[in-house]
Amino acid sequence: MVNNSCDRIADEIAGRRTLAILLGEKRALWANRLFLTLAFLIQLTLALVGYIPTITIAFTLLGAFLAFLVWRKMEKHGFSLETKGASMGGISKIYLIHCAFLAIALLVKYVSYRGG
Repeated sequence: MVNNSCDRIADEIAGRRTLAILLGEKRALWANRLFLTLAFLIQLTLALVGYIPTITIAFTLLGAFLAFLVWRKMEKHGFSLETKGASMGGISKIYLIHCAFLAIALLVKYVSYRGG
């Protein structure tokens, strides 16, 4: 979605019909925010219902805080062809934060479960 937001104008000229084009600039930005928020909310929900260890809650909240700092910087620069490289780098950082904090939480749970 971030990639499509950056390419929105060029894709529209080329006749493509991506979600970012269909929603328009402001709603596409809100959709991006929603997708980012949902990624962390789903992980929190999985922990709250016991599907993944509850220790992941603290790591998810910390990861979400760091991810939203990265996101804020991305939004400040905007989403366009000129900022596409930085935007793709930013969303990659957010994905890495999300995955790394979940992995660390699961590792902590595994080590504590094994008594080590």
